[in-house]
Amino acid sequence: MHASKWAAHLVGALALLTVMSCESGVLGIYHTLATESRRDNRNLHDGLTVSAVAEADGYYYVAAHGMWSRPVGRDDWGEVRRPLSGSTEMPVLAMAQNGDRLCVGTEDGVYQADADPRSPNWTRSDGIYGQVVRLFAVPSAGGGTSGEILAITRRADLYASEDDCGSFTFVNLPAGATESGRPYDAFHDGARYWLTVGNRVYSGANLDALAPVPTPDEARAAFRGVWCPAGGSRCLFATEDGEVFEHDGFGWERFGQIESPDDDVPNVPLTVFIQIGDRILIGTRGYGFYEFFEWDHDLANVRRGPRSTSQLYRAHITMFIRHGGLVFAGTAGGGLSSIDVATALTDTGTWDWE
Repeated sequence: MHASKWAAHLVGALALLTVMSCESGVLGIYHTLATESRRDNRNLHDGLTVSAVAEADGYYYVAAHGMWSRPVGRDDWGEVRRPLSGSTEMPVLAMAQNGDRLCVGTEDGVYQADADPRSPNWTRSDGIYGQVVRLFAVPSAGGGTSGEILAITRRADLYASEDDCGSFTFVNLPAGATESGRPYDAFHDGARYWLTVGNRVYSGANLDALAPVPTPDEARAAFRGVWCPAGGSRCLFATEDGEVFEHDGFGWERFGQIESPDDDVPNVPLTVFIQIGDRILIGTRGYGFYEFFEWDHDLANVRRGPRSTSQLYRAHITMFIRHGGLVFAGTAGGGLSSIDVATALTDTGTWDWE
């Protein structure tokens, strides 16, 4: 085991003892269905800022400025050759996939290739320019995707691809859409698209016909993640100040607010959602994740997890994704963790530090 991981365990153990000595019953307060693993059995760098995870042709791939891959079912990560600028490999700032096709966002547009665990044959995608800060397949209710891959640039431009990242088209957002921020997240509820952009929400039957949705009067901060639970007729929206709102297709309802566990910090900034079975997880910036049941209509029973003071407990969650039997959680500066879906919904489920 790497020395850095021994150090991480020591720091985590001391922090846990400190918390338990100051707060009686802390494990009961933060009880969750998933706990944190005590075994670090993989060799991915612990301090990575992870933007995406893909699974293609029997391998997992991680984008975190660099790129790494490991065979599904095995533990050893190895470096993947990135697109070149001249003779220099470019940073990989984002990643998405369509089948066995990998698409990566760089400082100079998007590159795509058939999956290769060490040296993909990258070619530049057409129609997209500038530094790409996010690239993702639009999730759809029921666990699939809508078919589009969206790319967001540093300049707040939005592009879409419908052909495995071979080419992109510019998405014309309504006038003034990006005045309060870049596009952040999107979801397809089975009938229409939802897009969060700064303090605004947009919806439409297709990406070229997005229209503003009047936002609730109570919303005071930028919208972040959006998720439409499977089998329902509602979508959930997270905000930068810890609020969750619900839209049923007709109007808004305030779902609730996650209270900060720190007395000197007023809000818990929220990031992105994922659904695992009947649970919905929502990431935060600095407080790991919280979870609640799909059928809940408020945050009265929201629970913070994982319950240990580990790399996820105080993490900035940048992404969630499920591939087969694993759910991955990427962080800003805390590396990548994963949990087996079969145990994610039990009291004994554990998160492994990749």
